[in-house]
Amino acid sequence: MDGENLCFCLPSFAGGGAEKVFITLIQSFSCTKKKNKSQSLRASLTSESKYDLNSKNSLDTELLPTPTQTSCVVLSADGPLRGSVPSTCVIHDMNGGSAKRCFFRLIKHFKKTKPSIVVSNLAYFNFVIILSLILAGHRPRRLILREANTPDSTIRSLKVKSLGIFLYKNLYKRADAVICNSRQINSELRKLGVPSDKITVIPNPININELTKLASKQCKLPKFADNSAPLLISIGRLTEQKGFDRLIDWFCELQGNVNLLIVGDGPDKEKLNKQIRAANKTRKIKIIGFQANPFSLVKKASAVVLASRWEGLPNIGLEALALGKPVIASLECGGLVELAEEFSVKNLQIVETGVEFSGAVETVIDGEASRDFSVLAEPKLPSKYGIKNVMRQYTKIIYG
Repeated sequence: MDGENLCFCLPSFAGGGAEKVFITLIQSFSCTKKKNKSQSLRASLTSESKYDLNSKNSLDTELLPTPTQTSCVVLSADGPLRGSVPSTCVIHDMNGGSAKRCFFRLIKHFKKTKPSIVVSNLAYFNFVIILSLILAGHRPRRLILREANTPDSTIRSLKVKSLGIFLYKNLYKRADAVICNSRQINSELRKLGVPSDKITVIPNPININELTKLASKQCKLPKFADNSAPLLISIGRLTEQKGFDRLIDWFCELQGNVNLLIVGDGPDKEKLNKQIRAANKTRKIKIIGFQANPFSLVKKASAVVLASRWEGLPNIGLEALALGKPVIASLECGGLVELAEEFSVKNLQIVETGVEFSGAVETVIDGEASRDFSVLAEPKLPSKYGIKNVMRQYTKIIYG
């Protein structure tokens, strides 16, 4: 439908997987060209932190309606993905940092702008956006919520768990659609009273051509005690959710000569460095900051490892598999577990304990896992995880 005012809402431009997927949406719906009264949607991941919409590797997807204006509401516009937002998308920075501090600014903003379509990302922020719209007295034509983590984990993190249950049950029913990236999240939402006909499972998108391009770029590894040793790499925000502390514990149980590279920033960085020093593993485990292009590092690794305590569908797991790299993931990695069950992916091993982790690493190092395997070699996966198909599904849900 032409003439829409499309508003995307997310807490920040942090470099996490949920934010990256949402930035992909913003770029896709912001950067369109008129073509016979429709548009050709182009989106591709390019070098460094931006999407090159003019890249010859870009993907043309379904012809889409053009919103009159695309905007993005954020609590704070800081973050490594800020530069990835197209210039055609107007950024409304609430200049806060916390939902509590920005709540009344959000209400005022929605009273003034009255967007016809609102798309919000992540549970806490979804609650805030819905309440802001209610108090602003504005009902958009379409309200779309995206749930990237398990609702159970969100509820457990609250001091008053009954409050979380109440918010899910009473606020999410106001949405026209709720998008999640795994069957587990779908199941948990339904148990919380979200109508099943409003929930759609859409996986995170993979652009294999651009991943391959990024992975081919040059990079330099930090200096380990023995840089010829097999390398494990783990990528993500340094928070409790990502489980880097237990990954370090698991790594310390390994026998043999192996290195671990942790890529990311976050509040737990110093605590994790202390843990590494206490284990006397400073020459075997290195933490480097956020990398706009981590895929060249992934290409040098023997395997990508994830020890998350809860997840929807971790992007880096899919991306590593698409690059032909073995992935070792904890049982709590939601969508990856479903992927392993659905497609029997040989290069994907699910573990629960340090002992199982050691066994999986040994399997990878011994070469029993196929180094040449790519997720996209599976006949059903290109259509399910490919960026073109994923964006087509989002378009259908967002425009209704």
